[in-house]
Amino acid sequence: HLIDAVADVLNAADALGWQRFTLVGHSLGAGIASVLAGSFSDRLDALVLIEGIGPLSSKAEETPPRFTEYFKALGELKHKRLPVYPDLDLATRSRLQGGTGPMAPASARRLVERGTRPVDGGFTWRSDPRLRLPTQRFTEEQTHSFLKSIHCPTLALVASEGLMARFDTWQERAALIPKLTLKRLAGGHHLHLDDPAPSASAVGTWINSL
Repeated sequence: HLIDAVADVLNAADALGWQRFTLVGHSLGAGIASVLAGSFSDRLDALVLIEGIGPLSSKAEETPPRFTEYFKALGELKHKRLPVYPDLDLATRSRLQGGTGPMAPASARRLVERGTRPVDGGFTWRSDPRLRLPTQRFTEEQTHSFLKSIHCPTLALVASEGLMARFDTWQERAALIPKLTLKRLAGGHHLHLDDPAPSASAVGTWINSL
C-alpha cells in the first residue's frame, strides 16, 4: 500500500541518520513523495517530483469495489507464478510493452538489469508481486489536502508527452502546492532515463538556487 511505502522512505532516512533531506520521486515515487511531504514537511529541505504530482486518486463511491477487487486479487496471488525469461533481451521486450508509455530500449534494459534476478531457466522479476494489486486510493479531495500541506520548496518536472499530460487534474493539483516551481521538458514519461541531461540540469540548477 502507498502509505507503507511512505513509512519505508522515513525508515530509510532514519537508518541513514537524515533528520532532514531532499526527496526526489518519479511517477509512483512522486505520489509517495507527495504524501510524505504533506505529512512530514518539516523533514524535507526540498522536494522534486518527476512526472507525478500526488498519487492516483479515486472517487469515494469506488472504495468498496476496489476493496473487493483487492481481496479477490490477493487471494488469487498465491496461485500465480512470476514469468521466467530465458534471457534479458526477452525481459526487456516485455518491459517495453508496459503501460506507462513509450520508453527507449536502452532505458528499459537498465530497468530490467536492476529489476530481475537469475533463477533456473533464466531470469524473473525481483519485485514483490503484491505491488501490482489494486490497492486503496485517496480521494481527490484528500489528495488536495496533502498537496496544500507541502511547505518545502518543490520542483515539478512535467514531460510534454508524458502521462501527466493525459490528465486534466495535474494543473489544478500543481496550483495547490505553496512553493512550487513548474518546468515543462520535452519527452515522455521516462524522460529522466531516456535523455537524463535536461532533467539533471533542471534539478541541479533549481537546487543550487535555493
